[in-house]
Amino acid sequence: MDSIAQEIAREERYSLRDERKQPWSVRTRRPFRGVIDKAVPTLKEELEFSERVVMELGLPWKESNRGRPPVYNQVKLVAAILVKGMRSFASLAADLRATDYAMTVDGSDSKPCSSELHHVFQKIPAEWLEKAVERFDELSVEEFSKFEANLDTFVVDGSALSCESLIEREVVMKVRLIRESFHYLALVRTATNTIRGIKAHSNKIADFIPLLPQGSTVIADSEFDAEKNYRDAKEAHVDLQVKQKKGAVRKSMRKAAREGFDEKKYRRRKLGERPFGNIEARRSKCYYKTQESKLKGAILIACNHNIIAYFKNQAWCDLFVKL
Repeated sequence: MDSIAQEIAREERYSLRDERKQPWSVRTRRPFRGVIDKAVPTLKEELEFSERVVMELGLPWKESNRGRPPVYNQVKLVAAILVKGMRSFASLAADLRATDYAMTVDGSDSKPCSSELHHVFQKIPAEWLEKAVERFDELSVEEFSKFEANLDTFVVDGSALSCESLIEREVVMKVRLIRESFHYLALVRTATNTIRGIKAHSNKIADFIPLLPQGSTVIADSEFDAEKNYRDAKEAHVDLQVKQKKGAVRKSMRKAAREGFDEKKYRRRKLGERPFGNIEARRSKCYYKTQESKLKGAILIACNHNIIAYFKNQAWCDLFVKL
């Protein structure tokens, strides 16, 4: 009840602000209120949808006949990890116990404990989770396919998760304890409000190039104003739109990019911030200790966001019929 009251109070505060100062998570969904907002999947629906993706991609590990026979269906265990989002493992285990979703091989009502779920999480490599994020994005694209529109416009932007651990930091010449943050980079598809990929934070787009269809448009802020980024984009036949830093440019690729800069395309960069607004509204937090686990945790948040976005996109697309 407290969370519901907080949500109502937050929405009321935002509604009193000038529209230009309202968060993007509120402002951009207003035209679709009453249609998309009602499309909130249950945990069982999320699990069944995730199970479909796991079946398509295959298990992230090789199955073995050695040792004891498994108690839980391996596909359903991985599906449970994909819907984890920002839950702790204890919260995920409790939510699974409260859901009518059979996970055992013999069909009993038993559900995995938090330790079992954490063990499964550790077994899944980050590369497999990245494929899952990509597949969830593609399924939303399939929902929009009947419109025959160009959906290959992306925004590269960074964000951070607040961690549980504390670190020492010098503030105004005094050492203080502050919460550690994990910074990451996201590739967001603007048309579907889905995340295409998650990487550790940097100012390079090279890691995202394999995820981009040829002819895509990628929008980024001045942090990505680097010669190498323009070169990588040109080689991949990607239209990179970066609002460059002020001042004279000397290198040839930066000069060409400045001449080809399209202000109208760049205005769509704000649309790439919607997933971050949605994630923050769901109270994002990082419970992990190692850098690898933190990256995997950020990818799981992206998976959960894409799952919810899929059901909202499906509800929106079902309103239209191709003539």
